[in-house]
Amino acid sequence: MPQITRYYLVVGDVADNGAVIMTGARSLYHGQNDAQDGSSVFCPVCKSAGVLKCVGPRISNKIDGVQKALSGDICLCKCPRPPVFIATRSTYCMTVDTDADWCVHLGDSSEIAALRAGIPFDADHSQMFDQYFQLHDENTGEIFKNRFYKIRCSSGSISGYTDASGFTKKVTANSAEEVKIEIFGEGI
Repeated sequence: MPQITRYYLVVGDVADNGAVIMTGARSLYHGQNDAQDGSSVFCPVCKSAGVLKCVGPRISNKIDGVQKALSGDICLCKCPRPPVFIATRSTYCMTVDTDADWCVHLGDSSEIAALRAGIPFDADHSQMFDQYFQLHDENTGEIFKNRFYKIRCSSGSISGYTDASGFTKKVTANSAEEVKIEIFGEGI
């Protein structure tokens, strides 16, 4: 049973390109407002206002009917690749069994492309799944920068080096599938 741990975002958290969450929900975590789907974001790279979009697996957790944001959620701005948010806290999280019936999967790439273009999303569009992975040491939390990796899934494999923020290349598929990630030592 594949699991993923995701951390809650709060106002002030930043994306991998420096985009900053500006607004949030009424709920607080240690004095800071929780970020949520639709929170306002400022992106310094494309110098535009954006919006936080909840994507990926999660346990539904809503405040006033709106999903709370998690690490791995994205910024919809003018950047060609949506910036990915990184949580600043390591104690405020959820661990999700991604195969469980109660697991909610939000924001496939068809929906995101439609939202960025200002087009209402039509659930009948063909769906394509895509995901970046941020690799880190599970014991220390240290991000694996410029590390060689291989990602294998039923539709093939992809390999490369993580970027300066520890992210892999994007993995895409026409349906959700399980992946195996191998991380190799430094200097390979």
